[in-house]
Amino acid sequence: MPWELIQHHLSSVESTQKEIKKHLSSVQAGQIWALSADEQRCGYGRQGKSWVHIPQSNLCVSFLFLFPKSFLDASSTTQIFTLSLCKYLESLGFAPKIKWPNDLLLCEHKVAGIIAELIERDDKYYACIVGVGINVNNEEKDFALLKQKAASLRMISGKKWDLSFLLNGLVHQVKKDVEVHVKQGFVAAKEAFLQRCSSLGREITVSSLSEKWTGRMEGLEDDGALQLLLKSGKKKIFHSGELI
Repeated sequence: MPWELIQHHLSSVESTQKEIKKHLSSVQAGQIWALSADEQRCGYGRQGKSWVHIPQSNLCVSFLFLFPKSFLDASSTTQIFTLSLCKYLESLGFAPKIKWPNDLLLCEHKVAGIIAELIERDDKYYACIVGVGINVNNEEKDFALLKQKAASLRMISGKKWDLSFLLNGLVHQVKKDVEVHVKQGFVAAKEAFLQRCSSLGREITVSSLSEKWTGRMEGLEDDGALQLLLKSGKKKIFHSGELI
């Protein structure tokens, strides 16, 4: 049976992630909630990094749904959402690349990011809260103070985008992909993810738990973890981390 999609839109919130957590006790199995806002005053990304939101320029939406505790692939939810967003942007004519595990790049500039949190809801279920942030109508001056390269859909395509249109398409793409993920696990999406991965076969540096490792990205485990071939010839597996 298809999942039920429940959408809420607010004019202003501190954070869509924080706001949707207020519904933890309300969400039911087989539902996916999506909460978006025109303005997000204190958005945040992975590792507590701030995410600046400019009204009418950035799209921010958080999703909430349940995983049974018996589901073994909950840890790859970040990768599933990153792939889902990638496929949606492809349907709009873009050619994004995935920077494992949670960023999307256009022309080697970051255009979107994902943050996923897993919370024990009760004896049967984990609640998964996933935030999606997309640079949509930003101009180059909006990124002047950022250390990393960033871009927007407008900068790449040369046209302004309707945020409501993008939101509607995105939530339905996510709903479809989450339903498949719960039934089949990450292994069903593994090849599609690898085909879009910007670092596959390249030398990269992974930062994790205050340490750094350099090697060649060999591929992914069936649960979405990154395989790094070190210069020593040993292979190291990362379930989380950041490519720097």
